[in-house]
Amino acid sequence: MDKYKNKDGISLNYATNGVNIENSDKKINYNPNVHTELIQEIISESIKILGMCDKNCKISMGIAMSNTKKFLRTNFDIEVVSIIELCVLCNKDTPYDKDVDIDQRQHYVEGSGQMCEECWTKTYDINRPLQS
Repeated sequence: MDKYKNKDGISLNYATNGVNIENSDKKINYNPNVHTELIQEIISESIKILGMCDKNCKISMGIAMSNTKKFLRTNFDIEVVSIIELCVLCNKDTPYDKDVDIDQRQHYVEGSGQMCEECWTKTYDINRPLQS
């Protein structure tokens, strides 16, 4: 896979010996510091989160991708217009982004929408004891 380059052709490399910023004109090297190490740790943790899923299960993979996106947005302060699917009953966040296919989700009810696990269980779980 090729390295990402912005519109000016600049790419970034967080190497263990410092940060290299490269474009066709010049190469700039900065000494490693806490910032460099923290960026590397955040990226490593993101990769771990992505790996924490059952690769044979689309739902598990969708949750891992959603959790990774949330982690990166939080750690890089990336503001995104609410793309997290909210529960149609209680309005709490669910673990799914709106772009996750409904076939890859749990607790989605066609005709109603996405529910959180708690609301779905209260509404549809036939194994729970009846309340009087």
